[in-house]
Amino acid sequence: MDIGVGAYYLPVILQAREDINLNRQREIAKELGDESYAFFHYFQNISRGPVENPKETWNAIVNLANQEGMQKTTGHALSRVAVAWVEKEGKTVFDEIVSSISQDSMYAHALSNVFSTLSTDEPEDIFDYILMNLGDQAYEIIQESDIVYNWARKDPRGLLSKAETLPASRLRLTLISRAAGEWASQNPQHLLDNLELLPQEYRENASDTAIRTLTRKAPPDAAKFVLQVEDYESQLDLAITLVRQWSYQDSNAAKDWVFSLPESDSLRSALIRPLANALVNTDPRGAFQLALEQPISEQGSSSVTATGFESSILNKIASRDLDLALELLPQVRDVGSSRVQAYSMIGTTLIENGDTQQALSLANNLSKEQQVPYYQHVTSIWAVLDTKGFLNALEQFPTEEIKSSVALSAKFVNELTNTFSAEEIASIEEHISKEDKEKLEQIKDIDIFNPSEEEQKMLKELFPGQW
Repeated sequence: MDIGVGAYYLPVILQAREDINLNRQREIAKELGDESYAFFHYFQNISRGPVENPKETWNAIVNLANQEGMQKTTGHALSRVAVAWVEKEGKTVFDEIVSSISQDSMYAHALSNVFSTLSTDEPEDIFDYILMNLGDQAYEIIQESDIVYNWARKDPRGLLSKAETLPASRLRLTLISRAAGEWASQNPQHLLDNLELLPQEYRENASDTAIRTLTRKAPPDAAKFVLQVEDYESQLDLAITLVRQWSYQDSNAAKDWVFSLPESDSLRSALIRPLANALVNTDPRGAFQLALEQPISEQGSSSVTATGFESSILNKIASRDLDLALELLPQVRDVGSSRVQAYSMIGTTLIENGDTQQALSLANNLSKEQQVPYYQHVTSIWAVLDTKGFLNALEQFPTEEIKSSVALSAKFVNELTNTFSAEEIASIEEHISKEDKEKLEQIKDIDIFNPSEEEQKMLKELFPGQW
């Protein structure tokens, strides 16, 4: 049997043969490629169920593991025995537990397991004991165990107080982070009321978690807290978190809250876009309508680059419901590059889905001037996904200007992807106009994939829409 397959079936085989002794189990495990599993299985068996004589069982496991070099297989078994031992004799056995295995580095993982299990009820006591008695090993054992996790769930504020007493270290950061996270999850309102107790660098993440948690439980309460925050940037961050979470639960309530804010309040206007983005998941038509109501944004000084927010929202809708996006597409405002951008995104999606004819037919809804950049965008991906189909269609494109523009795009794409053969590129170049060939001559010495700032400016001027 293959070693890997044998190791896979080993647990089943040994569980089915509980009647054979350790030596025979060891032989079987060795034959199947994992001798150590026999010891793991054996130690599990003798620690299963009520452990009547935990000290004797502990010593038996440790002695055998030491003798056979199988210390790494003891962790789970020793954890069970340790719990029984402490229940029987109390915390005074900690010293005996530690002294029996702490000097052997092979037991490091086992020691972490043991203290993880023991820390379930009183993690703070286990934490203090380790710090006081395990010297250089203490931080590593705590980091690798569940002690901090158990303490954070039980008493996050207590853990935070303990962290403040520690010197700067990775452990201190872990304690603060875990305490803040659990406090925010378990009692978000209390954390938000006492945010100043957290170090500054932890407040943003903790607030975000608390707002999410509080919004799931009581959105209006979360909203009240947000409005009480004095620092505007902090308030806005929390308000965005609130709106996103609330929209998943009750989009109408979230929308009503945003629009209940005074029109003069800058928070209201700042939340419109986050609200629309969140509504895409629950009310896509409402998200699109809200986007249409927003003013056109201009990027830079040119009105040509102006875009409507609905283009971005429509792209998100298309990734979830392409039919709805196609229905809404004609409503995109014809300002600047907004309409071409929206049509190009939807057209590209159609190309990726194999609906080439529908993608090309969208161009009929655009002006002749807008069709040039539209064809550039949608055919770039088409050239890569369906080379033959693209080459066959190139001759059929409506104008010489479009053919030249598309041929240029294909040529540039090929520089990066090597999609076309030399013969195919030669055929494509036949469609490049004399004017565009002269432009190409001007950039023949430019590395178009790593142009300088000045060269990039030149490329944009010569080939608008390509860069």
